[in-house]
Amino acid sequence: MEFHGDPDRDVSILQVALGPYEQFRAGMRTKALNAWTLSVLLFIHGYNVSFEDAAMRTAQMAYDLDFAGAPVFFMAVAG
Repeated sequence: MEFHGDPDRDVSILQVALGPYEQFRAGMRTKALNAWTLSVLLFIHGYNVSFEDAAMRTAQMAYDLDFAGAPVFFMAVAG
């Protein structure tokens, strides 16, 4: 069985891009400053959660809350 979300109806990850920290910080700052109130949503997920699941949950929370600021999630990687 395979599940394919409908991007017109479901929260979907369309693109993942790695870039320098400065670019991430500038993008987050711009998003936060352009919201109706300066805000950042920081989601710190639980143990044993995949990158995709953490990204999807963050996106779903931001959508459900109609959050206009910068949604960000923290993911600790064991090394």
